[in-house]
Amino acid sequence: IAKTMRSIGLLLLIGIGCGVLIAIAIGMRLAKPIRLLTGGAKEIAKGHFDHRVHIHSKDELGLLSHAFNQMARDLKKSTKALVYKERVAKELEIAKEIQESIIPDTVPEIAGLDIAASVDPAAEIGGDCYDFIQVDDDNTMIYVGDVTGHGVPAGLLVSVTNALIYAFRNLNDILDVLVNTNTILQAKSQPNMFITLAMLNWNTKKQAMEYISAGHEKILHYSAKTSQVTELDSGGIALGMVPDCSKLLKKVKIDLKEGDVCILYSDGIPEAWGAKKQQYGMGRLRRVLLDAATGHGKKDGHTITAEHIREDIIKDVTKFMGKVPQADDITLMVVKKV
Repeated sequence: IAKTMRSIGLLLLIGIGCGVLIAIAIGMRLAKPIRLLTGGAKEIAKGHFDHRVHIHSKDELGLLSHAFNQMARDLKKSTKALVYKERVAKELEIAKEIQESIIPDTVPEIAGLDIAASVDPAAEIGGDCYDFIQVDDDNTMIYVGDVTGHGVPAGLLVSVTNALIYAFRNLNDILDVLVNTNTILQAKSQPNMFITLAMLNWNTKKQAMEYISAGHEKILHYSAKTSQVTELDSGGIALGMVPDCSKLLKKVKIDLKEGDVCILYSDGIPEAWGAKKQQYGMGRLRRVLLDAATGHGKKDGHTITAEHIREDIIKDVTKFMGKVPQADDITLMVVKKV
């Protein structure tokens, strides 16, 4: 019995020793991969997304290391995407500020005219523009332009066009200004990029108005004498489409009397979509202009101004659209003879 007890005790000690050794071996085998994963996690936390954990086993730890490495690759991609997105957002913000600086903050006081204007881009960077350029003591150029599409490319073309028109202002003739602007735009811009434009020239000394349409929407003219709204001849061709547009553009005089109103606008107004899948249309625009321009001659006890007319038209367009997303830039300029 004693001998058996000693044998059992010895076997028990051997078994315990073997168990301890096996436990240590298993612990070391498990601890090393865990240390690798822990170290890898610390490297990833530092932003070292190229760090990889190499555990060559087919068990759960091997699968975990594979998932860890895939996570590192995904984090690297997503971080690059986030940085790129932030950079693009910042560049768009700067581009938007540049474009907003091109559009006048206030409408200048021009003898004989009452003017109101606004632009509402459909995206961060719009393709619509307007400006007032003093040529000399008697003449002022007034225009509304609409570049194909919107976004950064359209914004760039708006900036270039604005700069060219300003540079050619001393030619003292709106036809020469647009012809020279077109020549450079056609040579330096992409074939699928062009700008439609309606330009007025107001001579304060002669109290005379003339205009040119470069493929733009028709100017609407409200006559205070007849209380009628007519569409002025449009025609012309968008700037940047052909090398020479001198024979395609025509300068036309507008018989503008006291109380008459002209509106210049982009196609974002007549082509605005409403909730019933219908477009705003020219018919409705003419009716709203007529109602806004007449209004029995008064609005809140005061004579109707260009700003009153602009507000009425924009409010009606907004009401018509309802909850339908704005698909294009909306620009409107109201010019009233006083």
